[in-house]
Amino acid sequence: MDKKETTWLIWPHIKNHQKSIMFILLAALGLAHAVDIIDELNDYTFDKYVKHRKNTSTIFVMFYKNNSPECKKAALAFVEAAESSYGMVQFARANVRNNTHVVNDLKITSYPTFMIFYPGGTRIYDQKEITAKNLVRFSDRFIPRLAEPVDEYWVPGKEGYEVDSAAILFSQKKYSPTMWNAISNAYNETYLRIGFCNNENITKEFNVTDVPAIGFLHNKTFTLYNGNKTFLDIFYAIKKEYPELARPRPPPTPKPKPSDYVTDEGVWKATCKKKKYCILQAKSNKTEDFIKFAEDYVTEPFKFVSCGETCPFPEMTDGFWVFHTKLDRAMYAEDLEGLKLHLGRFLGGNPKWTNREELLAEVKAMKGNKTTTENVQTKSESSQEL
Repeated sequence: MDKKETTWLIWPHIKNHQKSIMFILLAALGLAHAVDIIDELNDYTFDKYVKHRKNTSTIFVMFYKNNSPECKKAALAFVEAAESSYGMVQFARANVRNNTHVVNDLKITSYPTFMIFYPGGTRIYDQKEITAKNLVRFSDRFIPRLAEPVDEYWVPGKEGYEVDSAAILFSQKKYSPTMWNAISNAYNETYLRIGFCNNENITKEFNVTDVPAIGFLHNKTFTLYNGNKTFLDIFYAIKKEYPELARPRPPPTPKPKPSDYVTDEGVWKATCKKKKYCILQAKSNKTEDFIKFAEDYVTEPFKFVSCGETCPFPEMTDGFWVFHTKLDRAMYAEDLEGLKLHLGRFLGGNPKWTNREELLAEVKAMKGNKTTTENVQTKSESSQEL
């Protein structure tokens, strides 16, 4: 692939949409001359740009055969879907002839086959009707939800205020919508923070009266965005507003590596003080129930881990712990039902955080009281024996 061919795949960006009619006509002539809006992959480029893409990327691939009437017909819908997506999802195509190893590895036997590659794995489009609308709806489901929940520490002037630069969507929706998910994904590996706020009280703190609304927080100054609310318009507006922040971060200096086994405080900082919120099971290995529980949150900003041989803090002897990525705060649940309630509040915009050290002390005291009560009961029962 030369620079022109890879531009769209490397960075979500749609070519001039005014060319759409010409693109679709070209696609109708045969996939060998399909549009430059969709990249052509081979075994090498598939491995490079799909298998080894950044972890938050979502790529929708059409596997096709030359001279197949079904594939030519499906190509029209796929091209239209790519344009309708406006760069929120990356689209690519793979000719069976040039991707023999990939096709064999993925066990693809019928054509056309549409497969999406997302952070949680892969999924095949399984609807009978191949339309642009259906393809877009299907692909949108797998865009990672990476926007951070906005709390009082984002409000300028508040005690503990710690967010200087961020783009925030204010909404009444329970979860971040698809377009904002794509924005959070596009800027995930930059210095800029992307927030989502559906808390009415915090929205009022920003003097936002009508939602949905987008605001830019820059050096304690907050302004509302008044432009068009399309993905590309918002994407470029953010890039223009924060030219010094909306750029890729350089490779980090080597530090303790994140791990699925958080055995000490150093590994805890490396693992749990990132973009994703750590959900830690206080056991040496994740249980099957915990692994199954995590499957319901594959597109959420969570990382599910266990302690390993030791836990990072001695007070952690059981249960489930959720750690804030920026603040020294945490949540605790004794069982999965309690954890589900915590995560529901988190995703709903009303998480109940507690200072980490205070929470560790509270849980330790609670466990101590429970042990004392059990000992008293045991002693009482034994005194009744003959």
